[in-house]
Amino acid sequence: MKACCSYEKRNWVVKCLYLLCLSVILFLSCGKDDLPNVLLISLDTCRADHLSVYGYHRQTSPFIDELSSRGIRYENAFINTCCTLSSHTTILSSLYQETHKVAYFEGHKGAVPDSVVMIQEILRRNGYVTLAVTDGGLAGQKYGFGRGFDYFDDIGGGVLSGTRKIVDLINLVRQQQNRRKPIFAFYHTYELHNPYAPPAEYTDIFGHFESSFSPTNENLLKFRQRARDLKEEDIESLVAMYDAEIRYTDNTLKSMFDKLEKVGFLENCLVILTSDHGEEFGEHGGLLHGDLYDEQLHVPLIITGTKIPIGQVDAQVVSSVDIAPTVLGYLELPVPEKMEGTNLLAAGNSKSEAAVFSQIGKSRYSIRTARWKLIETVNPLNLELYDVQKDTYEKEDIAVNEPRVLSQLYRRLREWQNKHRFAPMRKKVPKKVRLDRREIEQLKALGYIK
Repeated sequence: MKACCSYEKRNWVVKCLYLLCLSVILFLSCGKDDLPNVLLISLDTCRADHLSVYGYHRQTSPFIDELSSRGIRYENAFINTCCTLSSHTTILSSLYQETHKVAYFEGHKGAVPDSVVMIQEILRRNGYVTLAVTDGGLAGQKYGFGRGFDYFDDIGGGVLSGTRKIVDLINLVRQQQNRRKPIFAFYHTYELHNPYAPPAEYTDIFGHFESSFSPTNENLLKFRQRARDLKEEDIESLVAMYDAEIRYTDNTLKSMFDKLEKVGFLENCLVILTSDHGEEFGEHGGLLHGDLYDEQLHVPLIITGTKIPIGQVDAQVVSSVDIAPTVLGYLELPVPEKMEGTNLLAAGNSKSEAAVFSQIGKSRYSIRTARWKLIETVNPLNLELYDVQKDTYEKEDIAVNEPRVLSQLYRRLREWQNKHRFAPMRKKVPKKVRLDRREIEQLKALGYIK
């Protein structure tokens, strides 16, 4: 009798353990299925103030305007470094350039070090299929961005080719996986980057200007520090061509989203649209990018998703270092301690004294709050101060008139510099990059090398 009871008891325990294990497996499986897809879009060289949703006078971005109405638009989003290579490293790793050491200025042209963990690596470890389509160049695989991606295409070809590739790749992965695994897709395009060459049907969409200045890389680089030598109609023509590129890109993005919507990819998807830097058109005497004024630092940041409030505008000062922890926070995945940004969606994260720190190599640094902007030139030392609430375009340097504000901001900037200069990765050196002929031609087409 006791043996029989003992057998039944053991049998009951085994059944309970079996049911418990089955429940755990089903729970974990459901969790994987419920994880949202993630689509991160980087429109290289996109100024926020040239999008109509950010108040621009031209209708450059009707689709992006509509996309922003589905979620949160960050009114004051800024980059932390004004270079494609270093800025994308910051976006994907949530590390400042002062920490990750990746730059394309002052002779530093190395790839992302292995010690820098990027978000695609984290998501792949958490069950995501990771794929990327970029226009190559400084966003190419040779510079370290391919690490952590299951699929990586950096052949380039512009926004029309790129959006088709990303749709095809997403469809292919979904068919192979039978939609069991969530997807992290990163899409990058140089369509807005110099030289400005929109398709013929877009060339005069914002007017025709009698200008003899051709926006070739050779001409743009020649006048990079001499924009004041150009005629007004030359600048107007450049801006119109750039704006036409935005409108063309906007229309192409709409087509991409329509296709992704049809196949169900966007049903449960976190979408982040941003840029790695803006562009100057003579506001401070120059062209292109590579400085710390707002026309180059102020970028769009739009986030949509099923758990994101609809039609919200957030005015707090945020930056690209916040993107990766925000994605992880939305997915309810742990944010690594080494990440230096903030989850923008976390409750109570708004700070009245928030500041964005930016840099160009080791030569220029800036700190920007909601009202003030301090720019430091290292050698020889020079400090500029702007009241960006009153002086939106940073035309009047008031460093002499506001010594107290200057002192406070400079102290905060120095504290930030000291903290990050002695970060644990200070001894890590970016890996050397050897480019093939195709990759060299990509950089030539973008004006990075001759």
